[in-house]
Amino acid sequence: MSHGGKSFGSTLWERVLAVLRPAPRGQRPEPIYEFLEYTPNPLLWPVETWRHRLESAAVLVVSLPSIVLSTVLVCVPFAVFGWWGALTAGTLWLASGALAFLPADDAVLARVAYGFRRPRPQEQAVLAVAWENVTQAAGVDGSDYALWVQDSEDLNAFAAPGGIVCVTTWALHTLDSRQLEGVLAHELGHHLEGKKYTATLARWYSVPVKLIGRVLGFGLTRALAAAEREAEEAPGLALAILLLGGLGSAALVLIPLVAALLLLIGPLAALTLLALLGIAEPLGRARLSQREELRADRVAVDLGYGRECREVHHEWLGEHDDSPLAGYLHWLSTHPPADTRIEAVEARIHEHRHSGK
Repeated sequence: MSHGGKSFGSTLWERVLAVLRPAPRGQRPEPIYEFLEYTPNPLLWPVETWRHRLESAAVLVVSLPSIVLSTVLVCVPFAVFGWWGALTAGTLWLASGALAFLPADDAVLARVAYGFRRPRPQEQAVLAVAWENVTQAAGVDGSDYALWVQDSEDLNAFAAPGGIVCVTTWALHTLDSRQLEGVLAHELGHHLEGKKYTATLARWYSVPVKLIGRVLGFGLTRALAAAEREAEEAPGLALAILLLGGLGSAALVLIPLVAALLLLIGPLAALTLLALLGIAEPLGRARLSQREELRADRVAVDLGYGRECREVHHEWLGEHDDSPLAGYLHWLSTHPPADTRIEAVEARIHEHRHSGK
């Protein structure tokens, strides 16, 4: 998005303040809905503000294991210069978080970081009408956001920092106009909740860990693909490839990682950090994300898209696994189960009917 004639310093400072201090209610657009837990009672406005601050901070808190591990990984190469070298590297790495607030080119962010593309002319025509209807209903300026498309056969949509709103080609070409507006209203709800910069900061500090995860995932994927090619003719060979390839990839990544942790923070701290990284952080991330999804659904209902939101969730429910294993895995999912979302949507619709909205 364009930042006009603002200086780099003023833009950076405004973005920092956006993280630490949400705008007072009186400065927000006055939508036709009561947004989330916001209350018209002025005596409770401080409660709203602190709820928002705490939940924004929670995004960073649940990411602490990845942030700490990433910092350790950055420090390891510089430990050859002694503790001062490692400490300097760690300090510079933490200070680099300011880069998350730079007025970056949103087009680069959308294309490179997320793999989105600009809508084609026919897609843009459909999206523009739907987005205008949604933003008018919410009482916000639609031009503050940028519409993008992801080539995917999945029913999905995304809200990303920089005012990015994206829908998949499946959603764009399959949903009717009102359902598409309901999906866009949900994504607008994510932006109105306003935690995108803390999420960006957490993602930045987690880059080294993510890179290690990608290397490990690449090795496991290649081993699985090789095993599948040999599965029919030589099942024994396929099993050997899978075991050796999987164990080899894990050893290649995890042994140096564990060694670095033992070197810098000791065995007890290393085991604690790995346990938090593998258990506590995924569960915490999933919990926060699921809460945000339910709130964004609530925004869609409040904007008048309750029926469409329910229809989309029914469509999503029909596409997903309902096995017992899937039921357990929902604890690690970024989205609540579709039936849970449908129940919440119906409950909010019921509230509107009784309140006369």
